[in-house]
Amino acid sequence: MNRIACAGLLPLLLACASGPRPVVRPTVTVAGLRFAGLTLETVDFFVDLNVDNPNSFPIETPALDFDLAVDGEPFMKENMPVNGAVRAGGRTKVSLPVKVNIVAAAEKIHKIREKDEFPFRVEGGLTGGCGELGTLRFPFQQTGKLPIPKTVGVKIDSFKREKGGNLFSARARLTVELKNRNIFALSKVGGRVKVAMGGAEVGEFDAAVQQPIGPGQEGHLVILMELKGASLLSKAVTGGVQGGTRMQLTGALGMATPYGLLRLPIAVDEEVSLQ
Repeated sequence: MNRIACAGLLPLLLACASGPRPVVRPTVTVAGLRFAGLTLETVDFFVDLNVDNPNSFPIETPALDFDLAVDGEPFMKENMPVNGAVRAGGRTKVSLPVKVNIVAAAEKIHKIREKDEFPFRVEGGLTGGCGELGTLRFPFQQTGKLPIPKTVGVKIDSFKREKGGNLFSARARLTVELKNRNIFALSKVGGRVKVAMGGAEVGEFDAAVQQPIGPGQEGHLVILMELKGASLLSKAVTGGVQGGTRMQLTGALGMATPYGLLRLPIAVDEEVSLQ
């Protein structure tokens, strides 16, 4: 065999001698928990994971199984597929949507809701196809602490008549006081609020707080509205003279938190007078 043939064969022989590259276990770390929404029945949040796969092959059709413990007690157990593949030689970010039924978890939520933060532990595994190696499972575990999102205190601060209007309508400014009970600031607070007076619907209005609301601080949500119709005008004027009329506010407010954008329902039913 000539030297050229031997030179071409040498890399193949070395490759066969060294064998296939060993599989390095991918690592899965929890980047955070993000609350996405809150209703009277459910809490929606995302579990954000970073999957680092140092191998030369992707992990196909991956799925995650995990147990979430809150304050040392089992909270939920999930097994769900991951959209797409975990790429080779790098990091893939995965966000898993999780929905918790408040009624079913009421006892566990009750135990932590008065606290400012809670410890959590996530244990699970990433399972997927690894080429010729078949299906493999890579376990992971993560612990940490997170602040507990709390509802915002809502009450009507003032109801004042504004300049303008005519015989058939009047303009009014409704100011709503918001109390931030969290240990973190709330920013970009706003949403659509439906207003009714004495059971008669006034309308649905955009409302926003201009400045962030710091931990334990108060902010003011301003709603500019127009009262139309003899019935509403009569209730507003009568309330201003005799002392008050029932006002109902319903809707949801969005706000930026460390968990991302959180939407909280509001429901206010108070007696107010037009100033």
